[in-house]
Amino acid sequence: MCCFGCAVTVSVQLVGLFLVFTTLVVPALATFYSRIFGLSKAYAVGALGYLAGLVASVITDLPSGAMIGCAIVISRHSHGLPLRRRAKAA
Repeated sequence: MCCFGCAVTVSVQLVGLFLVFTTLVVPALATFYSRIFGLSKAYAVGALGYLAGLVASVITDLPSGAMIGCAIVISRHSHGLPLRRRAKAA
């Protein structure tokens, strides 16, 4: 647990609070209801978000942190992952 705390502290100092918590929270939320391959899907959301964000940052010459954060959220939605599971009718 101490290593996680130190890693988050160092990461916040390097890349910023917004990017660190977007990276931690969005992939976890994207796969919250996933029963199969949840960890793989979370890694895919994060990796695709980082790649798309960096490419978009280079093309548009906008800040990379904000572009990565937006791209992670968009990649979460582009995978067709539901915001929440619908209740089944009885």
